[in-house]
Formats: sequence, C-alpha cells, structure tokens
Amino acid sequence: MRKSLFASLIAGMLCASAVFAEKGGGYLGIDIGHGNAKFDQNIDAIMTVPVDADTQRIPLNGNIYASNSMANITIKGGYKTFFGESRRFGVRGYVYFGYGYSSMQNINYDFSGSGAIDYGSGFTIPVGQIIEQLGEMNGGSIFTGTGKTYYNHVFDYGVGGDLLFNFIDATEHSFGIYGGVALGAETWVANGKEYKPSEGSESYFGFQTTINAGIRGVFNEHHGIEFGVKFPLLDTQIFKGSGYSSLMNNDILVNMGGSVSLNNTTTTMKRPYIIHASYVYNF
Repeated sequence: MRKSLFASLIAGMLCASAVFAEKGGGYLGIDIGHGNAKFDQNIDAIMTVPVDADTQRIPLNGNIYASNSMANITIKGGYKTFFGESRRFGVRGYVYFGYGYSSMQNINYDFSGSGAIDYGSGFTIPVGQIIEQLGEMNGGSIFTGTGKTYYNHVFDYGVGGDLLFNFIDATEHSFGIYGGVALGAETWVANGKEYKPSEGSESYFGFQTTINAGIRGVFNEHHGIEFGVKFPLLDTQIFKGSGYSSLMNNDILVNMGGSVSLNNTTTTMKRPYIIHASYVYNF
C-alpha cells in the first residue's frame, strides 16, 4: 500500500513536471558580482650609478604586482529554448555588457633578480633591495615615490551561450544548473598616464574568453534567480614602454648622479574569477 502510494506521488510529480515545464523565450538579466583584479608589471632596465671614479651599469629586473578585490555589474539579454518531451534540457544565447572597478592596494615588489652596486672590498648593495624599500616607504604605491593610488575600470562585452538542465520542473517554478562559455573583449581604463616612459603606449583593448557555471531557479514563470561563478581565461596587456621613466629616476637616485633606462616594461591585468548573483526576468 505504501509503495503504491509513493509510486503514485512520484508519477504525479513527473506528470506535473511535463505539463508545467519551463518555457522558452526572451529574457533580460543583471549580475552583481565580486572578484579579484590582478596587476603585474614586468620591468627590464639598466641602472647607471657613479661609484668613486667608476660608473657602474647594473641590471634591474623584477616585477611589481598586486591582487585586490573588484566589484562588477553586468547586464545581459538573450533567448532560451528547451528540448525533448520532458523539456528539462535547454540552451540559451545572450549578449552582455559589464563594468568593474578596483583600486590597487597591497602592492608587492620583487627585484631579487637584479644586480648590486659594488663599493669594493666585498661590500655590495643589491639594487632590488633599494627599489623594494622605496616602495614600502611610499605606502606601497605602484607609482613608486608618489604615494598615489592606482585604480582601473574595466568594460567587458560580447556574446555567450549556456547549456541548461532542470532537476525540478513544477507548477510555475523550476530549479537547475547551467554552464557555458562567453566570447568577447575587455577595455581597461587606468590612471597614471603622466608617469609613462618616454617611449610608452597604452593598449586598452583585449580579447577575452570566459567559462561560467552556476545554479538557477525560475519562480512564477517570469522571475529568475541565479548564483554562479565566471572564470576569465586571458590576461590583457594594457601598457608597454621603454626609455626614460620619471618614476624610476627618483630624487634619491638623481641626487646620487645615477639614472635608470628602461629596456622594456609591460603591464597586464587579469580577473581570475567573479562570483555573482543574478536576477533574470523571463518574457
């Protein structure tokens, strides 16, 4: 008797799922997210320093890097459709436009691969150690010697597609998972252009590929809630330069009669992940 009753309940739920399966159609959504932004500046330079009657040319190689939180918001819209008799499997395509903001704190310097100033008699001072100490003295600013905060804005846009699967399809609501990929681009806008080297150039644009996955629910047919994570896969190079740098040629070095010439410097940005919550309106 109990087994028959249980079987009847299961059959009833499956029938209801078939009758009240989630409908296809257009939709609009908004994502509110939080993630990380990673800054990495690679420096390849030569430091020239007078020592007694000698002039020493010392390799200066290293990285300035940081990883900080970034707030994100994305607007998207598209169309979804479902397949099969149960209509539990579906796909959706969409276009999206997003924005993120971050200010770089917790700056780290690593110039351990640089040379050293040789004062003779076995006494040397690693130039990497000098650069790292200057960074710490100035509040860990990326703009060494200024104490100014480095900030960046990112705009991302493109198209994407997801596979959908609903575990539950009941009267006017459903619950399931999704996963897919988006192809698009990023535009990064940052401050500090006044500090760029004499032969420096910005690059605001970079292609991006993003993998995303999460859980989703639809309530009263029209209202949806989603929780997910996005993984942008590509770095974006936003700056490249060489030549004279006002930041590298600070007052301390100039007063010593020294100078720094950049062979090459590159700056890249990346968002490793974005965790988000979304509201979706289904037409």
